[in-house]
Amino acid sequence: MKMSLKIIFLFSALAVAVTLTFSLLSYQSNLNNLYENTYTSLNAMASMMQTEIEQYIELMEYSMEELTSNMEFMDSLYVIDHTEDPLFSAEIEGAQT
Repeated sequence: MKMSLKIIFLFSALAVAVTLTFSLLSYQSNLNNLYENTYTSLNAMASMMQTEIEQYIELMEYSMEELTSNMEFMDSLYVIDHTEDPLFSAEIEGAQT
């Protein structure tokens, strides 16, 4: 085999090895960056979701406080007592006998 042919094969193998090494290093670096960016994005999203949920809870607590302090609203939640109503009392007495 000629010396020039051996040098060409050696140079080609060396070029392939260097290209493969740089490709693998680039791939690993890009993969690490992808994981870091994904982790950062998900943490930011989780933080925003937590803030929004806390705001909704604060609004619900404020609404409940306002509603429970409103006596008209609280009175509307109670069942009307019909024992004072003469017609209703007559119906109950008729049903019991």
